[in-house]
Amino acid sequence: RTCTSLPARSKLKHTPIIRGIDCKGLDSVPKSEILQRVKKIGFGFMQSYSQKKVEEAKEAIRELYKERGIAVTVGAGLRPVPPNWAGITFVISKP
Repeated sequence: RTCTSLPARSKLKHTPIIRGIDCKGLDSVPKSEILQRVKKIGFGFMQSYSQKKVEEAKEAIRELYKERGIAVTVGAGLRPVPPNWAGITFVISKP
C-alpha cells in the first residue's frame, strides 16, 4: 500500500467565537428577553459564528416583537475582535 498526502492548504480559516451580543434601536423588549430567545435557537455567547444562525436569530427577534404587536426590521453587524473572537450587534427598527 502506498499513502498519498493531501494537498497543503496555504491558510486555515477559523470561525470566530461569539464574545459579545448587543442590541441597538427599539427597546420595547428588554435585552435579556432577546438574548434568552436567541439562545433557544443555539446562538449565543461562546458559540461559533454562523451566518445561518445570525439569520435565525434575526427572525427570532422579529417574532418576539411580533408577539407584542410590533413590526420591526432587524439587521446585524459583525465586529471582529482579535485574535479569533467576534461581537454581534442586532439593530432593531420600525420598518
